Amino acid sequence: MKDSKLNKLSSKWEHVKHGVLHGLVLGPLLFLIYINDLSLTISKLGNLILFADYTSIIILNTNPEESKNNINSVTTKIINWFQSSLIINSEL
Repeated sequence: MKDSKLNKLSSKWEHVKHGVLHGLVLGPLLFLIYINDLSLTISKLGNLILFADYTSIIILNTNPEESKNNINSVTTKIINWFQSSLIINSEL
């Protein structure tokens, strides 16, 4: 929501159901434990790189059509994983 007096954007207050305090080492650790099985979901199509709360997916292929198919497959598998797991962010 936009505050016209301050010309800033702000979020509305919501009750927090899950989480840890911002800045604690526990947050990234719990996140990595939570998404640990995500790499098993895409292991044959790409490599998942996890560091703290950052995630990257590496898909290597010399054939452009196979690369496109692998990217689509990985995307579908990740969407399915998120739908079957606890939602991290309700705005996803």
